[in-house]
Parts: sequence; structure tokens; C-alpha cells
Amino acid sequence: MARIGIIGSGNVGTNTAFFAAEKGVGDVYLYDIQEGLAKGKSLDMMEAAPIRKYRTRVQAAESLAQIHDADIVVVAAGSVRTPGMSREDLFETNLPTISELALELRHAPGVVILATEPVDLLLPEFVRISCLSPLRVLGLGGILHSTRLRYLLSRELGVAAEDVVAQVIGRDSRTMIPLYSHCSVGGIPVELLLSKDQLEKITEELRDAGDHIVELAQRSSAYYAPSAAAADLCEAIIKNTGAIHSLSHLFQGAFDISGVAMSLPCRIGRNGIEQIMAPRLSPDHEKQITQSAAELQSLAKR
Repeated sequence: MARIGIIGSGNVGTNTAFFAAEKGVGDVYLYDIQEGLAKGKSLDMMEAAPIRKYRTRVQAAESLAQIHDADIVVVAAGSVRTPGMSREDLFETNLPTISELALELRHAPGVVILATEPVDLLLPEFVRISCLSPLRVLGLGGILHSTRLRYLLSRELGVAAEDVVAQVIGRDSRTMIPLYSHCSVGGIPVELLLSKDQLEKITEELRDAGDHIVELAQRSSAYYAPSAAAADLCEAIIKNTGAIHSLSHLFQGAFDISGVAMSLPCRIGRNGIEQIMAPRLSPDHEKQITQSAAELQSLAKR
């Protein structure tokens, strides 16, 4: 049975464990620095197993050493955004935690999924410190925004979300790029189904989605959708499905950009990113990608 280690027993870590257990992709080991938290959450989930009918085990890891050799390690530790807090502010708060975990996971044999915000800023530091292959460090970013876009398009069109295909690339911020030329419903391009004004309205709602949830919930950021996305990635890796997801990863030459992390469609397999499938972009979108890379480099230097 495959092993999934999850660092952090907050909302994202715990729900990722629950969704992964329900998918039956592997046994889950939950770790948290707060004594008793991971054990309590694990016990609660196992007591739900007879009702939810999952047979995978969810148990607490007594130390990080227990998950060093896991097939997948999901990093969900750190603080979450509060109302009025920018992703850049959160970077300064979470960088020490992520740096420490990167040292702890140096040369880990499995794939790492980084779920701690801000993913695009933290991921290059994690890769640098951990010495792991950039293709084995995957960040939630475009996959989460693509999921949100699928919902928004399905709501606008009154269709099932599962029939919608959508891709969002670029930086995990308001400069994200929804690729409507690559979005479809039942094989029909959405640009034939919705007007330019409708698509612009959806784009604004998509870009505001994360901040809107923080403002509404007040004391917590989004966690159901990020957890579902992380569990979906775990399944794609363990089952070697070849699924294509837009993921934050360290750029190594795509669009002549290197050293920063942003999202592009990637084919996922047993070893992480098997292929980066950089789409053909319009001149405007390529300019946006280049500008986002420059902004990320500037923020990292500061």
C-alpha cells in the first residue's frame, strides 16, 4: 500500500487526509508540531471509516522521520491569510517554516506537494534548500484556480461542472491567466457559448475568489477546494494516471524564464511531473507571463 505523509494538521492537511482516505489511494500519516492534534484528527477520521466505507488507514506520525520515505509528502504547515493580508506578507511569515521542512526533507525519495501559501514564492526556496529535483516538487496553484473556473463556467452555463474543461496558468495572484481558448464544455469551446463581457466578469470573480473567501470566513482561508486538489494529485501520482493539471513548478527555460515558480499544464505520473505542456500563448498572454516572472524575482530579492 502506498504511503502519503501530510505535514500540518490544520484545515488543509486534515481535509487532504480525509479526501485521500476516501479515494483509497494509500495509507495516510498525519503529522503536526502541536502535540496530540494529529492523533486526535486521525482517530476522528478512522471512527468515520465504517460510515464512509474507506479501508485505508489514517494515523498520526510521531515524528517527521516516519514520513521521510513516504511516496508523497504533502506540506500543509504554516499560517493562513487573514483579512487584509497579502500573499507577500504571508511569504515572510511562512518562509522560516518551509525552509526548515525543506532541510528536513532533503533527498526525500518521494514526490512533494506544496500546499502552503504563497506557493509560487515558497516553492523555489523549497527546491533550493531540499536539493530535490524540480520535477518532484509540485505546488497547488493553477490546479486550484482551474477548479474554481470550472465551477464558475458551469454555474454561468447551467451545466454539470464535470463536463467543463478549464485551464488557468501563470502566477498565483490577480495576474493569473484563464486560457479561455483552452476551455470547453462537452467539447464545445466556451468562447462560442459565452460573450466577451460574460468571460470578463467570470475572470474578475475568479481573481477575487481566494480573497473573497478569506473576507467572508474571517478566520480561515479556503481549504476544501485546495484539499480536494491535493488529494486528486495524490491519486494521479500513486496510480500513475497521466492526468494533466496546471501546477506551480520551478521554471527551467519555458518562455525563456528560469528560477521562478508559476503554473503551467503538466502531465502527472509516478515520479511527479512527467512532461511540462507549455501552451502556445498570444503575445499579450506571453507578456503577462514575463511580467509576472519579473515581479516574482523582485519580491524574492526583497
